[in-house]
Amino acid sequence: MQENLRTLESYRRYLEYAGKSPGTAKVYTTIVRMFLDFIGKPISDIEKMDIVDFYDFLREERGYADRTLALAGWALKSFLEFIGKIELSMWVPIPRYSVSAEPKWLSETVVMEIVRDSPPLAVAYDLALRLREVTLLRRDRWNPATGDIEVVRLKHKGRPNKYMLRMSGWVNELVKHYVSENNPPPDRLFPISPRTLQKMFKERLRAVGIDPSEYSFHTLRHSRATHIAIHEPVSYTHLTLPTH
Repeated sequence: MQENLRTLESYRRYLEYAGKSPGTAKVYTTIVRMFLDFIGKPISDIEKMDIVDFYDFLREERGYADRTLALAGWALKSFLEFIGKIELSMWVPIPRYSVSAEPKWLSETVVMEIVRDSPPLAVAYDLALRLREVTLLRRDRWNPATGDIEVVRLKHKGRPNKYMLRMSGWVNELVKHYVSENNPPPDRLFPISPRTLQKMFKERLRAVGIDPSEYSFHTLRHSRATHIAIHEPVSYTHLTLPTH
């Protein structure tokens, strides 16, 4: 909706004028954009259940931990206050979380070394996918112009288990290069088994000097959520496409 986009852009500028760091402004704006896309209705119609449903989506479909949900809550509070919905802003719940209970994750620097020239691993990290969800991706459900791709979520509660998600620009470029070189079939973007993909991940861990027995493929999913939660700056401009 055009009005939502205009308001979102005004909110982004507001964060800058309010002295928020570029990283915080980017993360808050990204979260609010996700929220507006999720509810799919005018900003004036936002209600409490939209926020609860969005939290459910982040936790159940995107795999975000409570630490990330707390960040989403602060972003929504800020946005709702900006648009004048003060009462709703004050109501937004902020999930509590325990640092000691957080799952294992890897720093962004390490993750980039692991996934940077591996299309399936890069997509898995970028979209926070589970192991089998990567192998279910279809080439004919991917839009190379936008990076949108249909994802079949394997854990859901009473909701459709297919979602359209958008890859980051650098990941989409990596996939386009991969497709042009390998020409995978329409029904399989990555024609490999979950076992092969798991082995690929373990080999990458070993290659960067990490004990593969300490981490599972699911670590990529948790790492993605953690990087958002702790405001790690995402800088992919140094990445280049493989030459072979």
